[in-house]
Amino acid sequence: MRYRVHVRCEEGDLIVNLAYVVRAADVKKAKDLAVTMAMQHYPEFEIFQAYHVEALEE
Repeated sequence: MRYRVHVRCEEGDLIVNLAYVVRAADVKKAKDLAVTMAMQHYPEFEIFQAYHVEALEE
């Protein structure tokens, strides 16, 4: 299934919200995958939190 996962990234006073579309078996795996992708793309941030997930139609 496809999911749109919103991830919040924080570093001090800087906060960025990102959205990733991922393919995963369930919501937990989708969140884990999106956070991993955010960590790889934005290593300058310290805190990563998946805060919203939407199931998308195939």
